[in-house]
Amino acid sequence: MLRSILALVLAAGCQLAIGQDCIGVRGLAQAMLPTDKPLHDIDGWGGPVYLTLDTGEVLVGIFSGQDGDATWHSHVGVGKGGSYTFAFNGQGGGLYLDTFTTSVTNATYPIPKGHNEVGVYQGSHKIVSGTGRFINASGTILVRGTWMVAGPLADLGITPFGFWNPDITGTICNVLPAAH
Repeated sequence: MLRSILALVLAAGCQLAIGQDCIGVRGLAQAMLPTDKPLHDIDGWGGPVYLTLDTGEVLVGIFSGQDGDATWHSHVGVGKGGSYTFAFNGQGGGLYLDTFTTSVTNATYPIPKGHNEVGVYQGSHKIVSGTGRFINASGTILVRGTWMVAGPLADLGITPFGFWNPDITGTICNVLPAAH
């Protein structure tokens, strides 16, 4: 009996230690194309990100990524298989202690006919890996926002030539407590 109680207490303690609860996350980002701080060599979009967890904690960091393989259906682009990384707790020199990476499960970016420079992106992202506080993270987020690409600027070699202001909402699970 004592062994059973001890095993139950240890199991409950382990669950608390790895933060089994799921919490809501909301935020916004301000991205540029190309990003001046890519977290991975293949990343196109990126910039500062500001997230609020339902616990009241605010996370300030950067994000970058790309949508993977894109196919076009008339004026609607569809992306799958890309990834975005969200990084917090910067240590200088491009090192971040707390990161989570998402896989783009489905993204659409319709372009209104006759307006090739502006559109709205909406992507469903699954959290697939992490480091630091997010080492065991899972969950899904929806990333949605207006983007603008000024092609003539790119033709002139002027960067950034793209801008995107996404809102981020979703659920993240297994987040470890912040180190103080």
